[in-house]
Amino acid sequence: MDRSDTLVSKAEDDDHLSVVEFEAAYAGLSPGDRVRLRRLAHYFACRCGGEADDLLQEALKRILEGRRHCPRAIPVLQSIAGIISSLASEASESYKKGLRPVAVAETVIDRAEYEGPSPEREVMSQFDDGAMLGRIQACVDGDEECQMLLEGICDGMRGSELEELLDVDTKGLATIQRRLQRKIGHLKAERASR
Repeated sequence: MDRSDTLVSKAEDDDHLSVVEFEAAYAGLSPGDRVRLRRLAHYFACRCGGEADDLLQEALKRILEGRRHCPRAIPVLQSIAGIISSLASEASESYKKGLRPVAVAETVIDRAEYEGPSPEREVMSQFDDGAMLGRIQACVDGDEECQMLLEGICDGMRGSELEELLDVDTKGLATIQRRLQRKIGHLKAERASR
């Protein structure tokens, strides 16, 4: 290998996370990010007739083996999401070509009728709305109950789930929700005026 090959190889390495860097970044994902990855895997599993855990594990395996790469310029969560999407697409194409039988999981019908935003959209919105989320988090900094409420809401929790998360009754939850509204009310008004 001559010097120019070394330079090209080094430039390519600089554009992607190494396996060790990926492991550190993956270990640093929040519990909410891990929930988003599982939702994404479930979303694509029902489209390719596979299992969500298999899709997620295969994506991680390929990254750790060096067969897939995570660009430095893209957040790790988004990179993994793209790989899961790609794997599901490959599986669907294989099935269409008759290369493998795919047993449809019993829960596919339930997941196929999901009316909310796709998990892929949820992951993307985290980056699209990242600046606003950062401002909201700054407003609740130091208020542990409001921070937990915000995390619960972002993870799709409602009513009794939030009460359980915060270890409060309905009245206590309403009090924390009002406090959160007061803390971020100016941001809501600012966003509405745009």
